[in-house]
Amino acid sequence: MKVAIVFKGGISKKIGNLLNPNEINTNSEFINYHCAYNSFKKHIIDANPNHEIDTFIHCWHPELEEELSNLYKPTQIVTENNAKYNANILYKLAMSYCPKSCFSVVSQVLSLKKVCEMASKYCTERNFKYDLVLVYRLDLLLIEDMIFDNYDLNCITCNNWAELKGDFHFVMNYENMLKFAKMYDHFSPSYQPIAHQYAKQYVCEILKVPYVQDNIAAGKDQEVVRKAMIFIQYFDRTYEELEKYGITREEIQSYNV
Repeated sequence: MKVAIVFKGGISKKIGNLLNPNEINTNSEFINYHCAYNSFKKHIIDANPNHEIDTFIHCWHPELEEELSNLYKPTQIVTENNAKYNANILYKLAMSYCPKSCFSVVSQVLSLKKVCEMASKYCTERNFKYDLVLVYRLDLLLIEDMIFDNYDLNCITCNNWAELKGDFHFVMNYENMLKFAKMYDHFSPSYQPIAHQYAKQYVCEILKVPYVQDNIAAGKDQEVVRKAMIFIQYFDRTYEELEKYGITREEIQSYNV
């Protein structure tokens, strides 16, 4: 299969959770995003050796473009300062009757739209379509294999959490990617950008595409790096298991979730 992996959004920092306007530019160190890459490489790239994989990155951190390019060797990468879209995002929130604390959801979905447009343009220019598209994040720690052959591409699949409310990753076919990418355009009073609800509502009520979850469970098999302690506190994972991805015990304990 020809596979596109599209990365969207920002990368968590040690302080703050990027919920509100300009928090993405907080003067704080980034979390260890190298361990996120190491887990991505082991459990996604290396776990699917028989597939032809391209990667596309849209990220809100121009200062990381060179380093992300060196790590991921993406087919294409675009980095932008999120602040230039503040007015657009705040307008979406106002039109949806949502508080500023929903800023990060709209910001992520705008980045999703942009990276999917990058992949779509790439396909159009070369007259082909990807068989499978994985929507992913740059700050996830994955500790189980994600096997592309296991996915039903007649569906859109999210990670396993809280009855289809997972939003760490999404797997779909190319046609559904084109539809999924338009989520940003649909925010309204009847479709609000509420964390952990927006994707399920969009797929089930607006796209009306079958929506399922895979076996990769949030917290147990996959988590944002800044919440890596959840693996240990709630799911009996060990520091040693996580350290092999290049994150230290001290880093895990230092993050302000």
